[in-house]
Amino acid sequence: MLDAQRLGGLQSRLLLRVDEVAQMIGVSKATAYDLVNRNEIPSIRLAGRGGRGLLRVPADALRKMVEQRSTSAEGK
Repeated sequence: MLDAQRLGGLQSRLLLRVDEVAQMIGVSKATAYDLVNRNEIPSIRLAGRGGRGLLRVPADALRKMVEQRSTSAEGK
């Protein structure tokens, strides 16, 4: 669980790890990865060791996605 101090620190960062996003939106790590893989959560892959790279979620894009979905849910 994220405490208020840690959450504040995450919100000031540009990029978040998928496990951090999972905690922020209240889903499992596996569900968060599934949402990223289905492009429901925006993500970028940075160059990294081993050829796969580092998967990160831009914090601003995550905020916008949540706001858009909240707005569309209110209209239903």
